[in-house]
Amino acid sequence: MKTKKLAILLILLFSISVFAQTKQEDKYKDVPPEIMQGAADYFENNKEKSRDILNDYLLIKIVIDEAFDGKRPTDEEQLYQALKGLVRSTGDVHSVFLTPNEVKIQEGNFEGEFGGIGVVILNKEQYILVTEVTKGDPADKAGIQKGDKIYGIGGATGNFLVKDLSSDERLLKLRGKIGEKVVLLVLKNGATSGTKIELTRAEIKPAEKHLSVSVVDGIPVIKIPVFSEALSEEQKNAVMEIMEKYPDSPLVVDLRDNPGGYIESARETASFWLGGKEVFFVQKMGAKTKNILVGGPYYVDDKVYAEKYSKTIPFSKRKTVVLVNEYSASASEMLAGALRDNKNINATLIGKKTFGKGSTQYHMPMPGGSMLILTVAHQTTPLGTVIDNKGLEPDIAVDMPEDNAEKETEATANSTPKKDPQLERAIEFLKTGK
Repeated sequence: MKTKKLAILLILLFSISVFAQTKQEDKYKDVPPEIMQGAADYFENNKEKSRDILNDYLLIKIVIDEAFDGKRPTDEEQLYQALKGLVRSTGDVHSVFLTPNEVKIQEGNFEGEFGGIGVVILNKEQYILVTEVTKGDPADKAGIQKGDKIYGIGGATGNFLVKDLSSDERLLKLRGKIGEKVVLLVLKNGATSGTKIELTRAEIKPAEKHLSVSVVDGIPVIKIPVFSEALSEEQKNAVMEIMEKYPDSPLVVDLRDNPGGYIESARETASFWLGGKEVFFVQKMGAKTKNILVGGPYYVDDKVYAEKYSKTIPFSKRKTVVLVNEYSASASEMLAGALRDNKNINATLIGKKTFGKGSTQYHMPMPGGSMLILTVAHQTTPLGTVIDNKGLEPDIAVDMPEDNAEKETEATANSTPKKDPQLERAIEFLKTGK
């Protein structure tokens, strides 16, 4: 046993010394230099403490290997679980360590047939909020609806409380082999006690979501369901259409049910109202703060664009309402906050309080194929309103009636419910100013 312990100790100490001294090696080329330097400094300044902790780890490992009465985890599984625990100690739901297999599943590169249950979700600390259910997929067939909360996930790998899983681990538990069963503990929207629902995973084809423009009482309504990479051209076309057909009308930007997406797409949207030097959001990293500007130039700064629409009223001078709800998150919250906080735009938020996701995660690929996902910054609106775990309060609060929930769920991503009191209130406000 002593020989075994010594061998493992030497391997671990060698690995750590290599990690601390090989800043220039190719396998660490994706690691920011300041992080590598921090690791080297830590081990240099904490040699004795590090040695004691490693000794504790090795002793526990050897006792498990020699005395555990049950199926013994492999050396690899033990190390990966130790790394997961290290990241989980942050207490942050969005920070996680993923094994190489989990990375493959997350990125859709796993050999074999993997599927899901057909839901779009947002993560709260204690539960998963279902924001969209794809018609005809397993979740829909099992009766899961928009607004339901998932508190537990059970399956082939065990039973888990959602509160004990990171956001990425939750997603991985919902996914799995096609045909494999998963059991969810669900609190139905409006219910007081949970229900166990069994589903069978299936192949899921994500629905395509596109920007759309509708007109209500002569006022253009720009519906942005998600900030995707494909949004750029759609935005340009939508703005040009509005400029040509409605040169001086007020505007409604509908960000309801928009879970976020690419920040750059949201910044580009903001540029139709804000100049490149205006603040989009404030990024906070510890005690440091940095103003993230709208940037550009985007289309509003393009000379051809400016000349063609020189006789129309620019978006920056039009009265604007932004529709939000409890499913508006991340990039959509940043856009809403930026349009409201800018004194020249002073957009009005109508609807319900937003979800509250205002943090940035750094994805750090590791040499062995695993990945660290770590929260490295938080955002506030330009005037300092905290987004994360708080959400944005609307200027005018309007609820959606309960009997409209099913109609809204059945509606496509690019349509609006038949009865929409939030949109009706927005139109009323733009016409009357009240």
